Amino acid sequence: MTHDGAQGLTDHPVVSHEKWLAARTAFLVREKEFTRLRDQVSEERRQLPWEAVTKNYVFDGPTGKRTLAELFEGRSQLVVYHAMFDPPNASESTSWTKEAACHACSFWADNFNGIIVHLNHRDVTFVAVSRAPRAALAAYEKRMGWTFTWVSSRDNDFNRDYQVSFTPDELAKKRAYYNYTMQDPSLSEREGMSVFYKDPAGRVFHTYSAYARGIDLLNTAYNYLDLVPKGRDEGGEACTGSAATTSTMLVSVGHGKGPREFRGAESGRRARPRRHMANQAKGPYLRPAHAARCPCPRVTAHRRLQHAHRQRAAVQPSLARHVRIRVPGTRRAGVVQWPRHRARVPRRGDRNQSR
Repeated sequence: MTHDGAQGLTDHPVVSHEKWLAARTAFLVREKEFTRLRDQVSEERRQLPWEAVTKNYVFDGPTGKRTLAELFEGRSQLVVYHAMFDPPNASESTSWTKEAACHACSFWADNFNGIIVHLNHRDVTFVAVSRAPRAALAAYEKRMGWTFTWVSSRDNDFNRDYQVSFTPDELAKKRAYYNYTMQDPSLSEREGMSVFYKDPAGRVFHTYSAYARGIDLLNTAYNYLDLVPKGRDEGGEACTGSAATTSTMLVSVGHGKGPREFRGAESGRRARPRRHMANQAKGPYLRPAHAARCPCPRVTAHRRLQHAHRQRAAVQPSLARHVRIRVPGTRRAGVVQWPRHRARVPRRGDRNQSR
């Protein structure tokens, strides 16, 4: 069997169901070992010591200035995603531009909107933090269709203190503290996540931070891609490097606008929005959020035609004729059967009205 463009799938072994089941059952043993080990590591992570947060960080958010303690929004746990977006330092070598955040961080951020409500129900607040000015964050999140809280750390040392921003001197020397070791950070901004806890007395503690491949599990799409034959389909780079160094990545541009492929730093241009779902090959058309409350005119008209047809169901088919009715909001006409004679149509309130 051959799969065009799928390295490693050429001449893949194909066996009988019995042999397939035997191989799958044997591999299940390793998967269960991994699950138990992951549970053990997660428990050990929760037992790690904390450090107190003594600085008064103030962020610029969608509702104005907010301190780190205020970002908890009344909950006791806070998850912060460090998104790479620093327009003043954007260049051809950075994974972000003056108008758009890092393409890899955007891929991660596309996984955030849907989980917020579930985190909130478990006493967790989620925010993203970047060094970009709040105006740049607002413009990009609107373009992407994101609704999670995204604040700017432009006027504080938050990014520096949590090892995701680096000075020009560190970049020149190619030596900075990142991911718990001294290394070449490659860029002035790097990806990561941090967790904080606030006790009943209002004291804030830093409990955990992870960087580079340590945030892989935050990308829900990757968990699915790891199950399919092609895997992450990124030329092997995502399996060995970090989110910021992946050269080819598929990123959603926003609800109803289809996917967009970023290729390194040269893809800072805006993506063109998709048209109506006329061609399935161009990707599905997603209706905006308000559409659930405002049904499409075609759907509404179709329901009215169905209701009219049910009202006239008692009329004999031989006495019916086709009448074309204009569908509101379109140039099309619907077809409904009307009686030839002037038989009375059942009305609401009639005792013998058929249901």
